[in-house]
Amino acid sequence: MARSRNTQGGLVASVAPVVAVIEASVDAPAQQDEAAAQAEADRVAKVTQLGASLSIKRREWILYRRSTGIEQEWDEDDEAYEGVDAASKAESAAMRTRLPGQAMPKVEGEVRSTVVLNITKPYVNAFASKIINMRLSLADRAWAFEPTPIPQLKEDAKTKGHLSLVKDGQPILVNDNGQQRPATVADLAKRDMEKALDRAGKAQKRVDDWLKQAKWVAEARRAVDDIARIGTGVLKGPYPEKCVYTSYQDGELVRTEVIEPRSKRISARNLFPDPACGEDIHNGDGIFEYDEITAKGLRELKETPELGYIASEIDAVLTEGPRAADVEYDPRKKVDPAQKNKPFGIWYYTGNLDKADLEAAGCECPDDHASVSAIVTMVNDHVIRASRNPLDNGKFGYDVAPCSRREGFWAGIGIARDLRTPQRMVTGAVRAMNENLGLSAKPMIAMMQGLLVPMDGNTSLYGGKMFIIPKGVDVAEAQKAIFSIQIDSRVQECLSTIQFALKIAEDVTGLPMILQGQQGKAPDILGVVEILDQNASVVAQRAANMYDDNLLEPHIGRYYDWLMQYGPNDEEKGDYTIVIMAPPDITADAKALQMMGQLGQNKAARVDPAKLFAEVAKSQRFDPTRIQYTDDEWERVEKQGGPQDPRIEVAQIRADAEAKVVAAETASRERIAKLESDTAEVVASINERLQSTQLTSEERQTLAKIKATLAGKAMDVNAQKEITRDNQLLDLHKHNTGTLAKDVITKPAVEPPGRAEPGQAYAQ
Repeated sequence: MARSRNTQGGLVASVAPVVAVIEASVDAPAQQDEAAAQAEADRVAKVTQLGASLSIKRREWILYRRSTGIEQEWDEDDEAYEGVDAASKAESAAMRTRLPGQAMPKVEGEVRSTVVLNITKPYVNAFASKIINMRLSLADRAWAFEPTPIPQLKEDAKTKGHLSLVKDGQPILVNDNGQQRPATVADLAKRDMEKALDRAGKAQKRVDDWLKQAKWVAEARRAVDDIARIGTGVLKGPYPEKCVYTSYQDGELVRTEVIEPRSKRISARNLFPDPACGEDIHNGDGIFEYDEITAKGLRELKETPELGYIASEIDAVLTEGPRAADVEYDPRKKVDPAQKNKPFGIWYYTGNLDKADLEAAGCECPDDHASVSAIVTMVNDHVIRASRNPLDNGKFGYDVAPCSRREGFWAGIGIARDLRTPQRMVTGAVRAMNENLGLSAKPMIAMMQGLLVPMDGNTSLYGGKMFIIPKGVDVAEAQKAIFSIQIDSRVQECLSTIQFALKIAEDVTGLPMILQGQQGKAPDILGVVEILDQNASVVAQRAANMYDDNLLEPHIGRYYDWLMQYGPNDEEKGDYTIVIMAPPDITADAKALQMMGQLGQNKAARVDPAKLFAEVAKSQRFDPTRIQYTDDEWERVEKQGGPQDPRIEVAQIRADAEAKVVAAETASRERIAKLESDTAEVVASINERLQSTQLTSEERQTLAKIKATLAGKAMDVNAQKEITRDNQLLDLHKHNTGTLAKDVITKPAVEPPGRAEPGQAYAQ
């Protein structure tokens, strides 16, 4: 029994470790699930915390911008552009909301004029057109890439240009006009610069192609319209966008998907930079952009988790419904009915964020960074996506260009704001004139009580109205019972005020009305319009410079960064600088080019005819690329020997003309010789008949007349021979002098051989 107990104890001791392993293996999945659940809870908590912190920042920035009063100014500028003010706002709103066929509501009380003579819109449009013509006209770029100069290389080329380059103890040879000579440092500098220029040209072509695909010119024009109207234009980009290109190849429809940079104009109202940024939005810690999206759009984003959208957060947003971003959210409150039927507000934040928060939102971050420049997408207070900034340098993808600077603030002052005072003066004068005209057009009627009694009991006047003279009232007094009161219209005074306000509008904008198609009082003297245009160009050129410095150059600079980072061809990459061309003066350029065109014919001037032609075409607002050879076409022309020398072409024309004259002379000579031969045969036959004794006297007379007629025809043929020869010589002469034969010879009495032109006669 003792052995048996010992055996049982040994069995128990041996089984215990196995049971412990089994129990541990059973508890492992539960522990793993619990750890995974805790990790997911931590991740969701971090995402929620990130959304809450960004929501607080967003609300503060929204309220700060509202407190500056800039939004009210934008509203006033937009209303001025549309011709609406406080007096006409209600009427304008009623007209916009009125259904077709519905009558306008009647106005109770005193009726005042609400007419607005809108002078703001034409000035704003003229100013915007001026900048567009300077910077965005034709197909010409206002920018270019140039290779960054290497000072040391240039210095070596100057000081050591005579030294030969050696490799493996042997001088490096170069081909110079068909002869071999040792290469110098100057040759090396020239080779490197030519290579850099070639790369810069390829890079410029690539960026130009991206901009055209993005319809950048159209978006930039919209931004310029904002600059002129509210004083602030915003352009976003480059940002990545999936583009689908369709082509037909080898009998099949082929669709290609690529990621390319894009640009677009956004409203300044949708931009909320850091309040501490000052005049430059890039000095702030971040920037918010507002846009709108429908519930359908959110559900479509939810179905694309491969793009990084968080489905659980989108579900929470759809459950909450649309909410305003400028108020603090309380989950215990119901959805605001005013917001329920509106689209969702979607926000894009660009700025530096903690690496842990971004990774919790599904963003992959580099290991060696504690904070990363990222773009976070939010709806309500929920982060639905987080991604790294597409540009490694962390630049914000927005550019803001003001019309006129506003001290200490990023938004500028536009033409509509400058015109606020003259617009109010014009509006007040026009309304006063209209109201006075309404009073003066129909005289006021006064009636002495008791002298006349209307038969119908109504005191209103109309044609054929009858009155009763009460008993005891003298007729003479009754005739004076009704008299009129005339109100002065004051039209001239109002018109003088309007003209004064228009003069102020020209002064504050620098845009004379004559440049908007109105002659005005400008004298019709040569050069006056050009002077006015140049004076107006100074103001617009200042705004164009602001556009270059604040929008064009930084925007193209980010496309340069994109090319360096994502460019598909290494041959396009290098070290380049962005060169902004100065805004051209079209009038001055046209006159200067006319003078330089003749000087450029001298070879010593080293003028490229193709470039000269292009500049002349641009000065006339014509796109030269519409009629110039493309690169491929010009290459084919050069392979065929190039265009023919004009002197050779003239010589060929002259030789062809001489050959035609000789051929025509030969044909004419043969035709006249045949005619002479036929005439001689007829005359000989007639002479033979005349010698016959069998002819009657009448027949002899007839034959004599025929013979005389043939003699006259022979004289005509000789005259034709001389005239034809003279005409042929003169036609040959016209190739040298440009003078036609018909202009220098007398019309012949007889027609030359051949046929006249259709519808004409040689006698003409």
